[in-house]
Amino acid sequence: MESFFACSGALGLHGEFGQLTTTQVYANTGRATPLIEIFNFEISANGSPNRMGFFGSAKAPNSAVIVGQYQDTTFRTNDTGGELGEMINVKYTGASTADVSGILTDGPFFGSDFAVGSIPNVSGTLLCRFTEPNGTNVITQQATFRAVDFGAPGPATGDTSGAASGVPNIGDLASSITIQAAQLQDTSGNAADASWSEISDGGAALSLADQSIEQAVHDFHLIVSATPAAAGRKIDFGYYIQLEFL
Repeated sequence: MESFFACSGALGLHGEFGQLTTTQVYANTGRATPLIEIFNFEISANGSPNRMGFFGSAKAPNSAVIVGQYQDTTFRTNDTGGELGEMINVKYTGASTADVSGILTDGPFFGSDFAVGSIPNVSGTLLCRFTEPNGTNVITQQATFRAVDFGAPGPATGDTSGAASGVPNIGDLASSITIQAAQLQDTSGNAADASWSEISDGGAALSLADQSIEQAVHDFHLIVSATPAAAGRKIDFGYYIQLEFL
């Protein structure tokens, strides 16, 4: 059982001297509340499910990301792209660097060209939380994270027509967009990745660190950044994590 959550935290970095509490920040600035669940793999669903959207510098809902450049803002959105709160934005600037920005810009981890490996996990884009269904303490291994296109034939349905089946084909990596990702330090003590990896169709699934501490809940903190390959909205993709537990 895996769930994705919007990480909009940078907890404790609210003002240069910590003048604002976390509660005040969310109440006063419109930042997306942390640990809001991101909608999970129901391609045609509506009813304003929570999603994550990348936008340009003028923010959601209509600010485009320029082809060949990476997003300047990240928002929690609904199924039509409506803005539901700003998240910490982690922007790809080079193979091992990132800009970290958001509503609050005066803390020590907001600014340009941070080393990917130095970004704290509270400033991640996504938290993927695996919960063992029976509450049993387990370890995890062989975990991977990838971006996949929706609408591919679904092997679970036997659909080979090429029409959308509602079941993503996890081998069909997202196309018409370049998506970079990296894993931040986890609660098992594994170090953060030192560089980004492409998880769309020009790359491969990102291998995540094994978590060898036995517990019922395992968290994977991830940063994600994207640039379109062509003009037009790109909405038919999502993220997929796969792991073994024992």
